[in-house]
Amino acid sequence: MSKKTLIQLQKLLDHMTYYNSMAPFPVFDTDYVKEIENKIIKMKEDKTNYDEEPVLACRYCNNLHIVVDDVDNNICFRCNSVNEIQEFKTIFEWEEKENKRKSNNR
Repeated sequence: MSKKTLIQLQKLLDHMTYYNSMAPFPVFDTDYVKEIENKIIKMKEDKTNYDEEPVLACRYCNNLHIVVDDVDNNICFRCNSVNEIQEFKTIFEWEEKENKRKSNNR
């Protein structure tokens, strides 16, 4: 079974942990980082195939790191766009678009 969703979540956690450790004050909310850690642990124990679940990404930069704020706005952590998301049927569909985007930027 593929674990692409879990891999992407781990990359996000590694990114946030690295920058929180390098800055004098945490760049990312430490409670949020802990929440991501707990989600990864839960996903590893769960038998659900998360790779077949729908994926939300930023319409502009194709980032998966979308956070919902207190008033239900979807905010991209990379480019800070608000409520500009698109839904993909699976992580594989998102990955295909991401690979095309990266190859066009070379």
